[in-house]
Amino acid sequence: MSGAVFGSGIFAFGVGAAKTGTHSLAALFEDRRRAAHEPEAESLMRLTLARATGHLTEAEFATCVDAQFRRLDLELNVSQINGFIVQTLAALYPDAAYVLTLRDGESWVRSFVNHQRTRGLPQGSAWQAFRNLRFQPQHHPYTVNDTPLANNGLYSLDAYLSYWLRHNADVIRSVRADRLFVAPTDQIAREAESIAHFIGADPADVNAEKSHDYAGDYVHNPLDDMNPDYLRARITAYTDHLRGEVRPLLSGRAARLFEEALTPRAAAAGPAQPATDLARWSNPENLSDRWRYRSELAARFIPAGATLLDIGCGKMAIESLLPPGCRYIPADVVARDSRTIVCDLNKGEFPPVSGVTHISMLGVLEYAFDPHSVWRRLAESRARIVMSYIVLRAAFPVPKRIAMGWVNHLTRADLLTFAEANSYALNAEQPISADNTLFVFDPV
Repeated sequence: MSGAVFGSGIFAFGVGAAKTGTHSLAALFEDRRRAAHEPEAESLMRLTLARATGHLTEAEFATCVDAQFRRLDLELNVSQINGFIVQTLAALYPDAAYVLTLRDGESWVRSFVNHQRTRGLPQGSAWQAFRNLRFQPQHHPYTVNDTPLANNGLYSLDAYLSYWLRHNADVIRSVRADRLFVAPTDQIAREAESIAHFIGADPADVNAEKSHDYAGDYVHNPLDDMNPDYLRARITAYTDHLRGEVRPLLSGRAARLFEEALTPRAAAAGPAQPATDLARWSNPENLSDRWRYRSELAARFIPAGATLLDIGCGKMAIESLLPPGCRYIPADVVARDSRTIVCDLNKGEFPPVSGVTHISMLGVLEYAFDPHSVWRRLAESRARIVMSYIVLRAAFPVPKRIAMGWVNHLTRADLLTFAEANSYALNAEQPISADNTLFVFDPV
């Protein structure tokens, strides 16, 4: 392994975020190998802050980091800061072994909030500045739902989850797949021998008895005072986005462990699943006439004599715009009239598609917790699909999308991939507005 620059057969980094078991990972090896948890953390943190403020160039920063790590001469260097600067590390040491300790979004944010409340930091300290650098409160202001966090001097929920997403995505994108081991936080002890093999250590070096979570003192968690639907929707949205960004980069064992890490620990007990906001869609005030132009564009792709299934029919604006001889079938999560097929896509419910030649789904897919399965059900119809979707782009980043109530974050490429995977092809694409796009897919 090229890590021999340290004069050792082992050269590895722990790059998980704080409260993911980084302390436990180092403890596995610290009795028998040169392993340490957050060695000279304040020095590394100050270098990181100097780079962020422009006092160090990237090249100068890399030189300083390399000099510090060479001097430390560790075989396993574990630190949350390593994950924050992983792009630099991956460029300096591309052949090193990297262990990403990973925890699902809900248990992680709960643990970090608890940690922050029990581990106060002096204002003006390097650690406080580093927290602000990670959580970027200036970009993630409080919403009305964040009141319990704001009242306790904490960051907004989006600030925490944006960091969680960014940290883990950066590690997986930056490190070569063959040099990355994904270790679910609650499985570090179980995976200890596999981790040892991966980093080039002898499994006999592992002291599994020292593997534990180093849990902090428990205090009442402000997340318990938040709107549970808001909390669940945010966590689901960020988790789906992390999957969408990096899941294709993983395969085999790493992909399996990644999915296990993102599965909440309470899953076996049957936690409440993300649910459609029925109150929102039952309120007619949320059905705006401003989307009539969207329906006008969609109707142009429906020929005379077609049988149209309108999923998420809302005010049924498209019905009056259809050419002669069309049969109209409305479907929605709540009844809009006596004809409406009531179904909730987020419960796996789907209207019958027998005899349907065309399907419209305008302003709906953004609210689907599992857009993959929705696409599969659409494809069963072999009908033309006329769909609007506001794709993920710089003008509509994840925090802004979540604020709109959207629960998935797909790019244009994602939509085309879904279509191809279900034997559909893009037939037409038209802008509805500056951000919204109408897509027309036909079966191949």
